[in-house]
Amino acid sequence: MTKEEYKNIRDLAWYILRETKVKKLPVNIVEVCAKLDVKVRSYDNDHNFAKNYKNGFSIILKNGDKVIFYNKAIKNKYRNRFTIAHELGHIMLGHNINNSDKEYKIMETEANMFAIRILSPLCVLHEIKLDSAKELAEICGLSKQASNIRFKNFEKAEMENKFYMDPKEIKLVMQFKNFIKKYKKQRNKYNK
Repeated sequence: MTKEEYKNIRDLAWYILRETKVKKLPVNIVEVCAKLDVKVRSYDNDHNFAKNYKNGFSIILKNGDKVIFYNKAIKNKYRNRFTIAHELGHIMLGHNINNSDKEYKIMETEANMFAIRILSPLCVLHEIKLDSAKELAEICGLSKQASNIRFKNFEKAEMENKFYMDPKEIKLVMQFKNFIKKYKKQRNKYNK
């Protein structure tokens, strides 16, 4: 993936957070979908969908309706949140299911990148002075696995001081300013 492709996915996640007026973590991904006119539906393992789609899938119907389905038999709410965000990524990135295996793998990587960026914007995590993958999981409502991966990205960005290089990032932080202030105050209260 090129740096430009990465930047486009990041910018799309930021754009959606701004346009849907998300102001706190964890991001209510179902509410974001609703604001984007994307329906979210569930199915269970008894449904035929479960044979082909373990976690979930998304479709755009002939009438233009966009629908995300997730497997409610998966009792891990963090997994389901990530699946919904991942499928929203497929929709927003314009992915088409009729692609080669190579293209499919690229689309899956892109949808994962989108999901982690919309659920855990690094600039907000930077402002709250994130300490650990465990804290990231708690704040962002992510699984342990996703949090560990994202925390490594966060640490790298911190070491390289890769923040506020884009004006869109500053706008996003300003949108979260009340959450950041409240979170920091609450953390300071517990650390005394």
